[in-house]
Amino acid sequence: MANRNHPALAIVTDNRLEALGIRELVLRARPKAQVRIFRHPEDYLAETVGEADIIYIDSGLLAVFGDRFRGRRVQIVPIVASSVAGADPLSPNLDTRLFLSPEWHEETLQRVILKSFDLDREQKEKESEKGLSHRETDVLKEVARGLTNKEIADKLSISMNTVMTHRKNITAKLNIKTVSGLTFYALMNNLISGDEVVNKAAEKPLSD
Repeated sequence: MANRNHPALAIVTDNRLEALGIRELVLRARPKAQVRIFRHPEDYLAETVGEADIIYIDSGLLAVFGDRFRGRRVQIVPIVASSVAGADPLSPNLDTRLFLSPEWHEETLQRVILKSFDLDREQKEKESEKGLSHRETDVLKEVARGLTNKEIADKLSISMNTVMTHRKNITAKLNIKTVSGLTFYALMNNLISGDEVVNKAAEKPLSD
């Protein structure tokens, strides 16, 4: 990920004009932001150079590939084909996540994009308050999902010793010594979903 002043963003849509328009609005808001355009979620997910801080993604693609993004530390902003007429996307009374619609005027789109930066910053501040580094948070999520140290090392492309060091740091910082406790912490802080814990438990043989 990029630093807080120059965030990394991904725009995932097969509509080239739509992607270029969003990129232009993003760069007006944050001229030094790192913006990349992908035609398909698989293209983004195949990247190995790091994860974006914010993803603006076509809602149809998100509906199909949403599970692939679950548990990732990223602000997702769907791009919807149409919106509720007259709805204020930033209204605190609107029971929905932040989203973009090509139907809106440029000023409204700019407001939503600026809000997405604010939400990303707020999330990072919350993580900082917990005292966990980004990599420690990554390890915590995989522990909560039920992965072994070796599985975590393989998935994150780090050594077993590094995994064990991160786990010791996590235990010390959170003062939580059990896997079940760490799992509960991850669930309560929205680092993983309940489905991920259930699905992982279902995969394990009864002998475990």
